[in-house]
Amino acid sequence: MKRNISVICSLITFLIISGCGSGQSSGPSVTPYAGPFPVGDYKPVTSTGITSLHFFDDDTFKMLLPGLGELVIPGTYVVTSDNIVLNEPAGGPCGGFPGTYTWSFDGETLTLEAVEDDCPNPRAEILTRTWTKQP
Repeated sequence: MKRNISVICSLITFLIISGCGSGQSSGPSVTPYAGPFPVGDYKPVTSTGITSLHFFDDDTFKMLLPGLGELVIPGTYVVTSDNIVLNEPAGGPCGGFPGTYTWSFDGETLTLEAVEDDCPNPRAEILTRTWTKQP
């Protein structure tokens, strides 16, 4: 009798471990975005100091900040694989302080994560978030 219980427990344990380690997922699979950097207009998913972020085909960007009218902060960017480096012109809030971020895109949202940004202004805190692509 003890032996039967031991065999049954061993069998149940084996089945549980085999099922957990199968590598199969019950949820939908997500294919990572493999295209070029997704230029376009973006709005922050959560509130930030920037009302919109625009990336253009010519490797330039602009950030719009609320205030007296819309303050526009222009710059250039360079994309290498999943990294983007943002540069603002001299005299800008982060001029002379390039910011490096990782990016990912799921077809609708762009996620930026700061890797290194020594700008004395809070650019990294403002940009590190998810942005929704606008039509």
